[in-house]
Amino acid sequence: FYLDLRLQSATIRFEKYESRVVATQNPPFWSVLQRALWIAQETVPFSRHLIKELLPQIIKSKGAFPLETEELMQIIEGRKEMTPAQKNIQRVFLEVARVQTDGMDINYGIFGRFTMRHPFFHEAAHWFYEYSPEHPELAGVPSGIDLRYAERGGRIGNTERFSWVKAAEVLQTITDENEKQEKRMQINSLFAEADVNFTIEVVSYSTAEDRIKGYLRDLFRFCSLYVYRNEQDNPFRCDLFLAENPLFASAFEDPEERGELAEFCMPYDLWNPVISLLNEESTDVQTLRKLAFAHYKLKNFEKAVSILEAALQIDANNYEVLHDLARLCNELDRNEETLTYLVQMEALKPEDEQLLFRIAIGYARLELYEEALTYLYKLEYLFPNNLRAQRVKALCLFCLRRFTEAEPLLEALLGADVEPLPLLEENKEKQLENWVKIKSGDYFHAAHNAWSLGKVPKAIEYYMNGLSIQGKKRAEVSVFHDNAEELTAAGWQEVEYSLICDLVNRELEK
Repeated sequence: FYLDLRLQSATIRFEKYESRVVATQNPPFWSVLQRALWIAQETVPFSRHLIKELLPQIIKSKGAFPLETEELMQIIEGRKEMTPAQKNIQRVFLEVARVQTDGMDINYGIFGRFTMRHPFFHEAAHWFYEYSPEHPELAGVPSGIDLRYAERGGRIGNTERFSWVKAAEVLQTITDENEKQEKRMQINSLFAEADVNFTIEVVSYSTAEDRIKGYLRDLFRFCSLYVYRNEQDNPFRCDLFLAENPLFASAFEDPEERGELAEFCMPYDLWNPVISLLNEESTDVQTLRKLAFAHYKLKNFEKAVSILEAALQIDANNYEVLHDLARLCNELDRNEETLTYLVQMEALKPEDEQLLFRIAIGYARLELYEEALTYLYKLEYLFPNNLRAQRVKALCLFCLRRFTEAEPLLEALLGADVEPLPLLEENKEKQLENWVKIKSGDYFHAAHNAWSLGKVPKAIEYYMNGLSIQGKKRAEVSVFHDNAEELTAAGWQEVEYSLICDLVNRELEK
């Protein structure tokens, strides 16, 4: 699918493709067109090698690359000893050249006519506009050089034209007239077609070998210029989209069509285009949710909150918006706001197990342990097998210094199972790490409670069991740091940490 963009854009701009496929099983029209445009602009091998292998090396270190075209060709042809990095460059270049000979469009060898969807090209393409004396790369050329001469012709691509200018600069530094004349003849031989305008037709008559070499020289020069201009930039965070293309922009006035293209962007994690496509003033709640999510992914947290709050003004009882706000406020450590949204959600789903548990946790974080227990008792009644709720209930009782009530709950948990992590892929190491954390925590909490009841031997036994699960042979005060807030609420003093460690270590040394 290689669009004649001018013809197609006229149709899109004025007719907007009135006959569109609207069946639910088919992708939206704009998504199909966007994908087709990308396919038209790239090949899989080219994109893979350039983005994943070649460009990161260039950006990381220019030193691994030859400075002159002649050195580049030596690498391409393998005519000298090469470093591992240079060998990899050779492999990538040759693979790209193979793709070129297998049918890649000739425009891929002429960067003046080439705009790739990847930001490497999107950001640096101004360096490869058609040659002109006004080109920024020529800003420092001495006035004695006739820049218009290079416009009149050339062999392959823009590189030769710019190379001619650089060579002319070198000529000006030569003082020996005979040497200067000899160099001038060598340079002019490169422009034997000086009276022929450089067009795609001229290139098409050149040999396949010349086209490949010209393509590689253009590619190398393009990469070098990009590094020179953008050493501090990360180039892999934007793309070229239909809505940003001047040929297509006027077709994207309909919010529904912009929404379709935004929907297409989201699975690719292309969040900046999503923001540019969606209207912050929209009255559609789902549109605002998508916009807020895009800002969230870009870590614009405050902006995401304000957009979701605007959505809540439109629909105050929208469970999804409340859920988004609660999650976002939780990540921002806004515990009171998080709890407020969770309680509003409860009115819509009063017996949701996960929601009730989150509300209990919310109250516990605010040290409102009695309120947390209210929800934990409700959870115990509705979902008696919820081990996480049982653990939190025991801790709330401990923090309220109701140690006698907490004791049987904590001891019952010592023999309880550990719920496996809900991982997408099986990972035994992560599951074991989670088991160690939960079970050692059960023993430490039971030990804290036993110590608070004055049951010192039992407390020491539980501490030793917890350390054994962790694979530790000595007790350190860091054991208590993870539970510092609960211990403070229960009336503990830090001096007790060292005392307990001494007692436990004496037993371990026996």
